[in-house]
Amino acid sequence: MSNVLPFPAADGPFAPLLDILQRLRSKRYATKDLWVRVFEPDVFARLAAEADADPSQHRAICALLAQHARSTGPLQRYQATLARYQRDAAQDQRTLASVLGEHLPVEFLTVHLQSTLRVPRGYLLSMDGIWKRSPQGIQEEVGGAPVLLTARTVDAQTGESEREVVWWGPDGWRSRLLPRTTLTSARRLARTLGALDAPVSEGNAAALVRYLAAWEAENASRLPVVHRVGQAGWQGDGSFLLPRAQYAGRADARLDYVLDGGKHAQLLAALRPTGSWEGWLKAIAPAAPYPSFWIALYASLASVLLAPLDAPPFVVSFTGPSLRGKTTLLRGAASVWGAAGDVRPSLLLGWDEVRDALPAARVLNHLPLLLDDARSAEPGVVLRTMSDYALGRHRGGTWRGVLLSSGRERVSRRREEVELAGRVIALHGSPFGTDAKAGGAAAEAVEAGLRAHHGHLGPRFLSYLGHPTVRMREEYDRLCAHYASQSFAAIQRRYARNVAALTLAADYAHRATVGLPRPPAAVAPLDALKAALDPFTIGTEAATRPLLALVRWMRENRHRFVGERRPFPTGEGWCGCWGSRREYASIRTDDLSRVLKKAKLDPVEAVLEWRLLQWSPEFNSTYPNVVGEMIDLQREVVEWAEKRLMEEEK
Repeated sequence: MSNVLPFPAADGPFAPLLDILQRLRSKRYATKDLWVRVFEPDVFARLAAEADADPSQHRAICALLAQHARSTGPLQRYQATLARYQRDAAQDQRTLASVLGEHLPVEFLTVHLQSTLRVPRGYLLSMDGIWKRSPQGIQEEVGGAPVLLTARTVDAQTGESEREVVWWGPDGWRSRLLPRTTLTSARRLARTLGALDAPVSEGNAAALVRYLAAWEAENASRLPVVHRVGQAGWQGDGSFLLPRAQYAGRADARLDYVLDGGKHAQLLAALRPTGSWEGWLKAIAPAAPYPSFWIALYASLASVLLAPLDAPPFVVSFTGPSLRGKTTLLRGAASVWGAAGDVRPSLLLGWDEVRDALPAARVLNHLPLLLDDARSAEPGVVLRTMSDYALGRHRGGTWRGVLLSSGRERVSRRREEVELAGRVIALHGSPFGTDAKAGGAAAEAVEAGLRAHHGHLGPRFLSYLGHPTVRMREEYDRLCAHYASQSFAAIQRRYARNVAALTLAADYAHRATVGLPRPPAAVAPLDALKAALDPFTIGTEAATRPLLALVRWMRENRHRFVGERRPFPTGEGWCGCWGSRREYASIRTDDLSRVLKKAKLDPVEAVLEWRLLQWSPEFNSTYPNVVGEMIDLQREVVEWAEKRLMEEEK
């Protein structure tokens, strides 16, 4: 055997054995301390790996050691231990399928993982526990039951990493997602998993931390990586995420997202298809003659259009007498995406659960939020919740969708609630018509069918959308311009965006690819939305009553107003300026006060209401009964009032 074997670097392959050989060559035979180092667990494991990688080099070094040593006892013990270690390591490298057999946690492992995940070197795993084996063959118990790592998760927003830990407990296999920092601390691991009946305590936590680190290192390339998100809906890569499906809008979209709803996991569990598409179509057939039901469906679909269209969140409120089908409308809207029954999980929440409404809106994100029975909420809560939802943010949470609500009373009744007018489409009345018997039968039939069939229209709609295009945005802008042209104040123009989104959703829903049948010819659901652009619908009673009283008096005294083709009045005196070519109709404040007081109305309150609704621009005096001041009303507002008065006269 050659004695000119090159010596690698001190930290190179086989360095501990070469140190012994160098000492023997120099005729220094005191090598006991070096052999002790060879048998240290970490050093021995490294030597075993190097022997596997380069067996010929290892055999050459061992032959030289045998040639120069006075006693071959340490070398023979090393070779025997190495052979046993390699044999055991080969057994340790068996897959989970061969180690655990019929006891595999199949609910947490795919078939692929069962055949690829491996027990780390130096450890034994069985249903009886985990053991760490030393080079001398001594086994140290790590845990009294198997513990596995089955997945890596990364928070898509923060980048924080978690691991799915699976263990055998008193009640069978259990799992929990834990931050990776917990798995690297014996104290945190014992405190967290110990409370969940896992086989860990302060006594074995440190050994279990080392075992989990070895498991992760051994299976680093095998553990599946998923990106966890806390919100459903559109993701940054253009895909749309539901709990059980992901709709990729672009070719480069990630397909490894996992939706984690936290304490709202039960709400997300309701987002599931049940029954069949044909069964759902049959279930909604009794509601086809009623426009409000179609509006509820369109609003539910429009919710997912708002983000790609950069449209604002809004509210659709159904109000009217009790037991007339308002809850059925919300069940229909919920059935677009999932379950809407009285038993959880259900997408339909009650206003009495309003404390969780906005956090739920954050999780649903671009999906609709449905709140039933507003009278069960505390006073003022409905207004505050609708206002916060329409802003699209609350306490750090953001969303962009549609809130559908039901209740008995109209939303906008007091002056301070006028601020909501441009954000809430309020539809008042009996959704299933004035015939209580026929409408009630239709509502009951719809609810019975929706319990068995739901969750099909939404996914079909998303499949049709794919990735929102520039053309879609152009269609939306065109509709916005169309509806805005019918408006004359900022609040009414704000409605134009909402109605445009509903119109676009209806158009897409009835296309052949989606397959939603069109309503009967006599039913025109979108015509019901035109009332949202009517200033009398938007306005409160405190604004419309005095306006009608004033315009009625103006019509009776038209000769006292200066306008085109009308000279300056004489006799009774002039009251202001009013004509079709003028931007505003101007009325003297003393005349306005006298007319409204005669009708037993408060002129100050009336003008404040008009200003809130932007029917009247800013004026110089806070009080309208100051002699000499003029109050301006938008010409379109006066024309609307005239039209209403003429309809009443007929």
